[in-house]
Amino acid sequence: KTQTSDRSCQDHATCTATQHQTRDGSAMFDRVCQDNTVCEGAEYETAAPTGTTDRTCLSHTTCAADQWESVAAGTTSDRQCTAIKSCSTTSEYQTATPTYNSDRVCAALTTCDYDNQFQSTAPTATGNRVCTALTTCDFANEYQSTGKTSTSNRVCTALTTCDFPNEYQ
Repeated sequence: KTQTSDRSCQDHATCTATQHQTRDGSAMFDRVCQDNTVCEGAEYETAAPTGTTDRTCLSHTTCAADQWESVAAGTTSDRQCTAIKSCSTTSEYQTATPTYNSDRVCAALTTCDYDNQFQSTAPTATGNRVCTALTTCDFANEYQSTGKTSTSNRVCTALTTCDFPNEYQ
């Protein structure tokens, strides 16, 4: 306003739903609005915007090579990574390979009953031990020519039949 003119009044700016206010309006200054930050694809929202505060974003955690994603990344939550399980080489074998979003699966190795079985296939990191029933010799007609071990079957061999008129035992 001057001595020869009236003051000019204007409406304060109105912030939209996608903006927040950074300065309040006064008798001398307009309200200031700023666009809210938009979280990018590799980010998640850690604090939602309000009428007077901006949205805050953080980058999603990246799982390391020895981890798998146990909780997927969300728009308002971080990804969670978990260490990949290791199978015990003495008592387990791997039944499922770990992937980006699943853990390794291990199963207990079969235990052979060495009184009645032998280990016919040794366990590997991804394969179970195979146990096979031991051969039972018919001692009326056979003898054990090779003894059993934990990894081999016994061998039974037919008894020699003597021709009694011409041979003796």
